[in-house]
Amino acid sequence: MSRVRNVCVAVAVVAAAVMVQGLVRAQGSELTTAKLSHIGVVVPDIDKAIKAYVRVMGFKTPKVNTYPLPTPDGRKAEIKVAMLYMPNFYMELNQPVNKVGPFYDHLQAQGMSIGHLGLSLPGSGSVDAARAAFEQQGGTWTLGEKGGTYAYVNLTKTLGTTYEVVRGASPPGEPAPAVPPGDALPPLASLNVGHVGFAAADTAALTEAFGKTFGVPAPKVMEYRDSQYPPNNKWNPAAFLKLAFWSQGGMGLEAIQSVGGPTPWSEYVTQHKGSAAQHLAINVGNRMDEMIKDLQAKGGKWTNGKPGGAYAYLDFSDTLGLIFELNGTSKSAPPAK
Repeated sequence: MSRVRNVCVAVAVVAAAVMVQGLVRAQGSELTTAKLSHIGVVVPDIDKAIKAYVRVMGFKTPKVNTYPLPTPDGRKAEIKVAMLYMPNFYMELNQPVNKVGPFYDHLQAQGMSIGHLGLSLPGSGSVDAARAAFEQQGGTWTLGEKGGTYAYVNLTKTLGTTYEVVRGASPPGEPAPAVPPGDALPPLASLNVGHVGFAAADTAALTEAFGKTFGVPAPKVMEYRDSQYPPNNKWNPAAFLKLAFWSQGGMGLEAIQSVGGPTPWSEYVTQHKGSAAQHLAINVGNRMDEMIKDLQAKGGKWTNGKPGGAYAYLDFSDTLGLIFELNGTSKSAPPAK
């Protein structure tokens, strides 16, 4: 009887393991269609950062909340959080209060910059299986607790950032500013986000890892040899780019590798010691000329895109921890032939 009992126990253990693995695969597959809903920017002083975001992007001043958040090892990462909502996307500002958790670690290693990308999962319940799916692909669980509705998993080595998986509705906050009537220049906060961009050490490696992690075909990598820069730039015109563009839950993602340098991407990869989330792309319609001028007046450094072009980078790393890519058309563009 003892032998039969042992066999039954062994079968039950194996069956339970198979059921858990099946649950991980089933819920982990949620990652394939999960909505890319937000980014988190880690800042050293949230009050100072809020003033800069209000001035540059036109947000209303948001409320700041302080939370003690659990880490997997039982400690508490105390942070200050503010939510900034755009029409189709939102941003979190995260300031670490104590020396515990991924926000403090990111600030020490990367400085003020994008600390995570947020994925919204539908329905209710925990995110344990989705989090475990990330861990199975080499991620390190850094924030949240078992059975919780959110978790942070560090995938910097393969995907260039930490991902947050969160179940349920977005946290409340001020609605996005309205586009002003007439010909007034719209604030950036009133416009749609098109994609989140990465400066990649190796675009092919990053996209292959993304495909494997999210259960999708690896995005195609293309070469781009028509890099365009503003006047008096310091970049190498002989360098070219390997880039890929794809969608995650309806939001665009982009990875750009610089072959040669210096360029805005090679410089960012060097500063962040590898691939890292770099920019937020915003569609400004036919207001490129005015928007570039306005953002330069607010302290932005124009680092990419030519006068009259269809795209431009404005670098606010020092004040916002963020680079904007503007997409649109310029009234000063030469007429099409």
